[in-house]
Amino acid sequence: MIIRSAKSSDADRIVEFCRKGISENEFYREVPIADKTLSDYVRWFIDSGGDKRSIVAEDSGELLGCMGLHVFPYWYNNDFKQVHESYWFVDHDKRSSGAGIRLLQEAETLSAASGFDYLIVSQPRTMPILGRLLERSGYLPYQSRFAKGLK
Repeated sequence: MIIRSAKSSDADRIVEFCRKGISENEFYREVPIADKTLSDYVRWFIDSGGDKRSIVAEDSGELLGCMGLHVFPYWYNNDFKQVHESYWFVDHDKRSSGAGIRLLQEAETLSAASGFDYLIVSQPRTMPILGRLLERSGYLPYQSRFAKGLK
């Protein structure tokens, strides 16, 4: 298995990963997925570079998973840089392959090598096993989010 930067030719498969992962997340179940918007979002991470990056896990030419990273300055100190995981999905049938942890490790390596201070990742409540994996990897709970539909 290799972890590499995503290429434009990976975009459709990454969109598939994102669509499936979003549909499994309880927060987004009521939000219809706009395919063009999702496709544009994924391509933005692949093509724009700079403060955005997309990486993939690949084995024998097959994409197993993907992660999108976005750099943000800290709200109260612009010299403190944090990298946020914007999307992180592994093919459901490949979740025990190690692809997810390899993507996380590569994200950490890329972030640290670029001089960033923190990597912040999300964990849906529907995936408690991910929280345990993150804690074993040295992550601590960071924030809680709450949402309310207004329509």
